Amino acid sequence: MAKWILLGTPCLACLTFLAAGALSRPTPTVAATPPDPFLAQPLPPDDARALDDADGPRVLGRSLASLREARWLSVTIWQKLHDAADGYESETRLTLGPDHCARMETTLRAGAGVCKLLIVSDGHTLAETLRWPGAAPQVTSAYLPSPAGSVQREQFLRKRGCVGPHALLTELRDLRPAWRLETGIWRERPVIRLEAPLEAHGMQSAGHANVAARSCRLYLNAASMWPMRLEWYRGVEPQHAQLLLEIEFRDPELNRELSREECARVFSYQP
Repeated sequence: MAKWILLGTPCLACLTFLAAGALSRPTPTVAATPPDPFLAQPLPPDDARALDDADGPRVLGRSLASLREARWLSVTIWQKLHDAADGYESETRLTLGPDHCARMETTLRAGAGVCKLLIVSDGHTLAETLRWPGAAPQVTSAYLPSPAGSVQREQFLRKRGCVGPHALLTELRDLRPAWRLETGIWRERPVIRLEAPLEAHGMQSAGHANVAARSCRLYLNAASMWPMRLEWYRGVEPQHAQLLLEIEFRDPELNRELSREECARVFSYQP
């Protein structure tokens, strides 16, 4: 199971059942399709001014700062792991609110198998429903740690994948890689691309079970600093390395406050 614990994995419960053989084993995968082309070029003047004298760590810090300010977040997290034995593709719709309210709906596909996971936290109690082919739904619940322990509550949700991109980018920052910064166009949008090798011993010391990734690329929206895409590679130089894991943070909504009625619907568990 440890080999599946990758940075940002949103569905560890699904992967547990995959490891136990509850899902059909994945079919062999072909080589990963190259990501959408990146066209290196200067940013538009308005975006370029905000980048004056900035380097990789500062740009990443700006992205983290904007994410920290979001009390409400709704985002679709798409992932694809390219592995001949254990590859999978998943899509998660994640909604986060104040006071550790969260709702995460994940569909994970591995070969012919499909696993669905629903996690709902109302800030006091967390309910989790796991569905996989040929079995009755498995429902569990647990109380969140005391409100006095904010860090413990965040870790409690993080272990279940109920976190946005801020947690993942914080891990990247703490690894202190040597970022290379490049600007350009990706999917018709001005972006800042950060690229860096990753030291295996640094990932081990940070507590990451998977050290297969040796480099990464991060694409940030040049205007908003939103992390659009993260790529992990097996080799030190991405341009010559095999793509291992793709993560995209799609259709984000930041600080759109939900009404009381919406909160009751989204953050309440209904069997």
